[in-house]
Amino acid sequence: MNDYAPIVLFVYARPEHTKKTLAALKENKLADRSELFIFSDGPKGSEDEIQVKKVREIIREQDGFKRITIMEKKYNIGLADNIIEGVTHVVRKYGKVIVLEDDIVTSPYFLLFMNDSLEMYQGNPKVMSISGCNYPVDLSELKLSTYFLRIPLCWGWATWDNRWALFKKKIQDIDKIDKETIKYINFDGHHDYFAQARLNAKGKLNTWFIFWYIASAKRKALTLFPRFSLVENIGYDGSGENCGNEEMLGIQVHNKRIYVEHQDLIESMEAYRAHIKYFKDKKGSLLRRALGYSLKLVNRVVKNGS
Repeated sequence: MNDYAPIVLFVYARPEHTKKTLAALKENKLADRSELFIFSDGPKGSEDEIQVKKVREIIREQDGFKRITIMEKKYNIGLADNIIEGVTHVVRKYGKVIVLEDDIVTSPYFLLFMNDSLEMYQGNPKVMSISGCNYPVDLSELKLSTYFLRIPLCWGWATWDNRWALFKKKIQDIDKIDKETIKYINFDGHHDYFAQARLNAKGKLNTWFIFWYIASAKRKALTLFPRFSLVENIGYDGSGENCGNEEMLGIQVHNKRIYVEHQDLIESMEAYRAHIKYFKDKKGSLLRRALGYSLKLVNRVVKNGS
């Protein structure tokens, strides 16, 4: 394969995260044969100017890729709009794209997997995207090196122009989405992903991913995943725009090549069941933390007498 997918990287104001992301990406087997586009968003205010400047100094010093194109925004447009604009710009020109953010550390075999997958499923519109990451779920029942699942995860992903063309961020259409699609999005009621759409509609959240998921779910499309994660998200430290303070425990970068195998274009029931269990366990963990916090408040009231 000579026509490797361009890489699009979105950065903002996290110099240390950006260094780690670029260092790992540069170690990829196809880095020197891949074009890299870096989209740097402008500062939200004076407090971010220094960090944005540091990030831009870092990205301007990079090498090790076939070609590097840097696009710097003078003003802040936000992560969601930056991703929508950047992916659209590149994928329309090249027909396919690999997408990363500044908190994604990749395996040296990430680009190989993404390009192999893009090539294999290019002509099948039922495959909406390729993911390099997966949740920390138990996939020991899987027999193949890859699997299909309904959700298009966005921590190191790839897609094609004709699939991305289906993406529409239309807030006004959220109330028109049918119950069957919402049920599909929510893993048949096991995890409320669609809450993100409602929060966008209320103006409490400004994200892009849920609308990409909606576009996929409307068509009952699938995303291809590697059995072992080829990326690690290092942004769960409170530094990201939409990341919390929890660690994504259990995810380790797989440092061996994952070969893409031919398989039926159906959702993996083994993977589906593993994710349902993960969602249930996660709810239990959140409930235990909430109960623990409540107990602390009660003890504090008793101790203080108020």
